[in-house]
Amino acid sequence: MWFIQLISNIPDQARAISAIKNFYCDKTGVVWIGSGGYGLLKYDPEAELFHHIFPGEVIYQLVTDQKNEIYTNTFHKIQLKKDRDPEISDYLDFSALKKAHPNINVTSFAKDTGHYIYLGVKGHLLKYNLKTRNYIKIPLPYININEIPFPIYADEKNNIWMGYKGLLVKFEPTVGKFSKFKFPLPPSFYDYDFLQQIYQDGNLLWLGTTNGLFSYDLLKEKMRGNYAHDDKNERSLSNNNILSLNNDLNRPGNYLWIGTKGGGLNRLDKKTGQFLRFNTKSGLPNNVVYGILTDKQGKLWLSTNKGISSFDPTQRSFQNFNVDDGLQSNEFNRYAFTKTAEGLLFFGGMNGITYFNPTDIKPLGPPAVVFTEFRLFNKPVIPSDTSAILKTSLNSTKEIRLNYDENVLTFQFAAMDYRKPGNIRYRYIMNGFDKDYIYAGIAREATYSNLDPGEYDFKVQANYGTADWGDQYAALKLIIIPPWYRTWWFYVLSFLSTIALFYGLHLFRVAQLNRINSLRNRIARDLHDEVGSSLSTIAIYSKIVQQKNAPASVNKESLLLKISDNATEMMESMSDIVWNIYHKNDTFESILSRMREHAYQLFEAKEYTLHFKLDEELLKRKVSMEKRRDFYLIYKEAVNNVAKYANGHNIWINVTLENNLISMVVADDGKGFDPVLESRGNGLSNIAHRAESLNGELNIVSALNKGTRVELKF
Repeated sequence: MWFIQLISNIPDQARAISAIKNFYCDKTGVVWIGSGGYGLLKYDPEAELFHHIFPGEVIYQLVTDQKNEIYTNTFHKIQLKKDRDPEISDYLDFSALKKAHPNINVTSFAKDTGHYIYLGVKGHLLKYNLKTRNYIKIPLPYININEIPFPIYADEKNNIWMGYKGLLVKFEPTVGKFSKFKFPLPPSFYDYDFLQQIYQDGNLLWLGTTNGLFSYDLLKEKMRGNYAHDDKNERSLSNNNILSLNNDLNRPGNYLWIGTKGGGLNRLDKKTGQFLRFNTKSGLPNNVVYGILTDKQGKLWLSTNKGISSFDPTQRSFQNFNVDDGLQSNEFNRYAFTKTAEGLLFFGGMNGITYFNPTDIKPLGPPAVVFTEFRLFNKPVIPSDTSAILKTSLNSTKEIRLNYDENVLTFQFAAMDYRKPGNIRYRYIMNGFDKDYIYAGIAREATYSNLDPGEYDFKVQANYGTADWGDQYAALKLIIIPPWYRTWWFYVLSFLSTIALFYGLHLFRVAQLNRINSLRNRIARDLHDEVGSSLSTIAIYSKIVQQKNAPASVNKESLLLKISDNATEMMESMSDIVWNIYHKNDTFESILSRMREHAYQLFEAKEYTLHFKLDEELLKRKVSMEKRRDFYLIYKEAVNNVAKYANGHNIWINVTLENNLISMVVADDGKGFDPVLESRGNGLSNIAHRAESLNGELNIVSALNKGTRVELKF
């Protein structure tokens, strides 16, 4: 029946078990579960380390004596056997007491070192003898007050102390004397439970009230000052409503621990009067601390409204327990806590008593973790689906590969332990992205978006809210594949392309420099050849003309004519050079215009009929300076030869575009020539050389008395 109950109560977190196939409980109590998809699972229920007494009863106070006997406000006595099994008996005839006091509701009582128990009823103390089972009724000598004494405390000398309507009252049983002491506060009316806790610290009584912490000097029989909450001072008491007090085990002369109603746990430095605060933000499960007990190691055990908490003052860390750990309930009560001489701790609450030995309480080790789901863009990825992201089950997968644009992903996980599912905490880290672990609390998923391309390791761990995360973890390697423009080969190609580009630019610049140098050399050569020689001739003729004693055979008029011809020729050469250099003349329209102008000037005086034909498609083309120069000089050499030697009547000049090649034809109807005899002339050789520079095809056709035809294609 127990196992059926366990399985039926598996929480949502147990979805890690996709389908329970069968189970087996071995002799040690370990349950082995066979599941579909996750193999063999082990569940170890462990023996409960917390024990319970009086389930269903509300316990308001517990008192222990030197014999390790526990007394409760329900008039039961608890004796523990050697095996720690409780033996319960009545210490008071409740029926007789109920008959004498029909409205009795015991919320506080005390036991002296002998065999007397003191109970508080309205306006009286009841002194009960455990041996004779008789009691006597002792009235409190304060006629104007008729309340129930609360709380009641027996000091080391068996004097009985109690709170009574805002007063501290002392009763000395040996002489039957009552004494009252006022708290150092302005006169006011207080409820009967203004005083909440009495704790003896040597010759000092610490008094926890609803208005702060007070102390009473037993030797001087005098009330001391008080500690109270101050909003402006963080080192003051966190809350004035004090429920429990206990000295620090290791440094009792220095520190006093204080449990408050709403302010958590406080530590008073007795020497400085300053307080150190601990609350839910520090790890305490609840800010109401009913009881404080210390174990042999100096740890504090605190009963609260949300279970029991173990506090390590050295590490300043909390370990919390609740009903999932076996407590009688999560809610406990003030005064319902005590410790036996051998170190057993008892805490009473709303459903009985929980008792345990602190040395038996071992924290649960960090549980193993498995992945339960992987989502992409918030859609579950199913193993072996069309995406091929998961080829096997998620927990059998070691590596997930995603494209760079698959960038919103979620991991779900769960701890493989169901003993305290609500107390399991998780932390995870994406190595390569997160700088440190992300503490997720009870959340069981992690979402990432816009991860850069690269390799990552995702790890997740679980524990039970302790500082120990152990060395168990679930891990997955994640590879984000970069786009092609962020791959290594693209970077290498880009690097090489950049080098090639710069090298190409360098070669282009060198070519441009060489071209400029070549142009400068050509201009210098042209100036030297065409202008320099003419200037030299002019200079020679000028000197001859200037000589006074020149021979009579020298015809000065002829020399002057030659000087004029050379000057004209030089001017034409300079004009050609300047025209060729000027960048606006790169268009073919400019070339054709100059060709036509030169032809008209040359053949008008010769009385030739000029037939000039051009293709308008050529007007939009551009030709480089070098090609323009070679083309124009070939044309000029051809027409000049016609003008000088042809002795004809017609000249045909055709410039057309054929198959994207520029074609020029210069033809005449003159006397022609024999190409074999004239092949070595300078004119024809110059034309052939320039055609070769154009990478063009040159064809010269001529015969005696049949004219000449010069054809050029480039």
